[in-house]
Amino acid sequence: MIEKTVIITGANSGIGKETTKALAGMGWRVVMVCRNPEKGEAARQEIIQYIDNQNIDLIIADLSSMASLKYLSQEIISRYDHIDVLINNAGSAFYNRQMSVDGHEMTFAVNYLAVYELSMLMLPLLKAAPHGRVIIVSSALESMGHIDWDDIEFERRPYNVLTAYSQSKLMTIIFTKELAKKLAGTTVTVNALHPGGVTTNLGASDNNLFYKLVWKFIGLFMISPKKGAETSVFLAGSPDVAGISGKYWSSKKLRNNNPKADKAGIGERLWELSEKITGV
Repeated sequence: MIEKTVIITGANSGIGKETTKALAGMGWRVVMVCRNPEKGEAARQEIIQYIDNQNIDLIIADLSSMASLKYLSQEIISRYDHIDVLINNAGSAFYNRQMSVDGHEMTFAVNYLAVYELSMLMLPLLKAAPHGRVIIVSSALESMGHIDWDDIEFERRPYNVLTAYSQSKLMTIIFTKELAKKLAGTTVTVNALHPGGVTTNLGASDNNLFYKLVWKFIGLFMISPKKGAETSVFLAGSPDVAGISGKYWSSKKLRNNNPKADKAGIGERLWELSEKITGV
């Protein structure tokens, strides 16, 4: 008997892979969303053998593309009648400013716009579950985040990887809080989390050698992806968080977020911008 059905983005490596292992090990059906077909299938087969759970599916999608996100949602809707949990796990960092196929700065596109769009597209299936949950993997760097509303995509100001990344993660906290308000009175909850300082492939697609070496050095002081997945798994399945929504977590405990995320009107402003860009 399948316990629950969960969608996990960025599921073939790092925290996503460990989250897949943990939930598959609990008897869940896991829908792995990955960008690379070969890496995605290799991870799926590895996890099936490791866990002995055949109910692990793979859907290929490029989260930086709005068209690909719509295709992903159509595939999920055609295959499943409900989704118990959506884990927006995928994220990336780019040392140099890059543009998505839709003409948006890549950090903004992958780390925030994809989270907004996929969450909105999955709401009907989440509402069809007894108690749907949306989980957003953010970062403690949201505490450094600042939104430059006049230049969100670094068209005029100098691009900086940390500035772009922390801005995108602050946006995920704001979105979590605003979506929780809009879902009040429904059976769906939404929460964000900081996984801890985790050794992952974040930014591995960037070709800057210095950046890769720095990231590798920092990784010596970080926790394992398995440890980093613990809060995602907790928020996905624990009865202790049933009915709790719009909160920020780390190490399976509530934590304070950047006060900027609680500024009056900021949630509505980001929501309007997201609707305008994505059409969702």
